[in-house]
Amino acid sequence: MSLQRLLVPPPPFLCCQFQSREIFIGKMLRNWLVAYMFATSRFQINTDHLYTGLGITRHIASPKQKKLMTLLPKLILATGALSLLCLLLLHFLSPEYHPSWRMISEYAMGKYKPFLTAFFVLSAVCTMMLPVLLWNETASLWSKIGLALVFLSGVGSLMGGLFDLKHPLHGAAFALGVPTIMVGALLVSYHLVKRSDWAQYSTGTLLSAHAIWISLVLMGISLALMMNGFKHAGVPMGPGPIPADTVPPGVLAVAGYFNRLLVICYTTWIMVMAYVYLILRGTA
Repeated sequence: MSLQRLLVPPPPFLCCQFQSREIFIGKMLRNWLVAYMFATSRFQINTDHLYTGLGITRHIASPKQKKLMTLLPKLILATGALSLLCLLLLHFLSPEYHPSWRMISEYAMGKYKPFLTAFFVLSAVCTMMLPVLLWNETASLWSKIGLALVFLSGVGSLMGGLFDLKHPLHGAAFALGVPTIMVGALLVSYHLVKRSDWAQYSTGTLLSAHAIWISLVLMGISLALMMNGFKHAGVPMGPGPIPADTVPPGVLAVAGYFNRLLVICYTTWIMVMAYVYLILRGTA
């Protein structure tokens, strides 16, 4: 790259009057950076947000890349829906695992473990594709960290499919997959709703993001109450003992419902983000 190309002066329409020297210097540096982007022809400028941050939103993509970015949100919606369908089918195929108090991972001990594996793998693919889709939609460091956490959640979901309930790494899969999506969803959502195009969908975006941590808290509380009830009823709990067939009288057993609610909430958030992307890009 030649020095002449690097030192291209800023476009005239970027020049304006500023009230303070600090703002002037900041804007001047920004204009030189934008000029550099023009000179190297690597980025396109969103003039609607020219004075928001750097005003740089997306990389100029090739036709194949544009086609992929159009297909990607549809794949996210499809894999998310299929993962929930696999989970729904397990309730009919293995009715002995009552959804009120049996965890989703316990379906691995039944006859239809492949459906549970498919659920985890499809959920993982759905989750890991979302950061790829939204990477160029975000600009701040915290939003990038949020997308990285979402991707790690997908890795945790994949581990949940590979390592069943009896595997020692199954607990690590939960620890990697659930807290990361809770934090990542909030970081990404609050960043995107600050943009004028995403702001009109802020209600659905933020509600679906907050629903993840709310359902997780409810699951944790209900699980603690259920385990305490089993303990007082003399029923052993933990990875070693054989799970009870029925719930003892007086035990509040609703943790399974909240476990499923958690899955529905984080899958819904991912699908909402993909669907909003489709709407904003005019491909829905």
